[in-house]
Parts: sequence; structure tokens; C-alpha cells
Amino acid sequence: MIKYSALVGLALLPTGCPLLDVETQVQEACLTYKNVMVDPAPAGQTDVHQMFAFDDLGPVHSLLSLDDGATVHFVSAKTTAVSGITDFSFVQAADVSMSSETLPVLVVYNCSGDCVSADDTLSIPTSVQDNALDYLKGDSIMVDMSFTGQMPTTAWSMNVDMCFDAQAGYTVDP
Repeated sequence: MIKYSALVGLALLPTGCPLLDVETQVQEACLTYKNVMVDPAPAGQTDVHQMFAFDDLGPVHSLLSLDDGATVHFVSAKTTAVSGITDFSFVQAADVSMSSETLPVLVVYNCSGDCVSADDTLSIPTSVQDNALDYLKGDSIMVDMSFTGQMPTTAWSMNVDMCFDAQAGYTVDP
């Protein structure tokens, strides 16, 4: 009798309504790259570029695989002094761009004259509102950081956090 009731209950489910419909919004998640080493600049040098690759995008792929319509927007980049410098007061302008094997270079964060440096951290706001999902779907992304200002003449290192928000959903239909 119980099996029959369950079958009737399933048959009476309205069509067009999902069995499960879940939406999730991630307020802020960050990709972190630790100990990015920067060589000492010659005296008087006013800019430096540092490139590195984020190769471990597996956790991001797990979230994004739930929904083909997921959206990801970059929020900010944060650099934290680890060694050789104590702060980023020397930075007058900063750009952070990314690229992949199949996508062009995209400047995702920048500041010029309004870079916010507090203690040992520099926060760089986003410069784009486009969906950045395509850049995170690949196996790795190349990051190019550019700083303008009176560069330190000693070697230094920093941790880099590239932060984003995301929205994804998952639906199970009967």
C-alpha cells in the first residue's frame, strides 16, 4: 500500500515545478597566491611588473560546475607585505590583469592616486563588472601585477588575494 501511495504522489507532482531549486551567493571568496617574490629595483626605478600563475582552480570549478548560468564578478585585490617591506606607501598606482591561454588580457583591478594602503596591506578595487567566469573555467590564469611609485631597492615579497563574488544555482527537475 505504501509503494502505491508513493507512486501516486509522484505522479501527481505538477509538471514544470522542480523537485529541488537551490541558489547560492558567495559574498566574497579569494584566490590566494603566497610569497610572490619581487626583485630589488635599481635606484630611481618607478615601476615594477610581477607575473605568476594561479594553477589550482579546482575549488572554483567545483562551485561553478553546478550551474551553466553562474556569474562571477571580481571585487578587489589585496596585497600583504610579507618580507623586505612593511607597507605599500610607495605605491602611487597599481594594475592587476589576468589572461588565459584562450582569452585576452583583462585589467581587473586598478588604482591611480587613490590606492588604499593600510598597515601592511594594499587594497586595489575592481575596474570591471563583466562576468569573469570564462577566465576561471580554465586550468590556470596568468596574473600580471604592475606597481608605479618609488620602488624599494631591496628584495621583497607579498601575498596576493584576488577576491570575487559569485552566484550559482542548481535545479533538479522531476
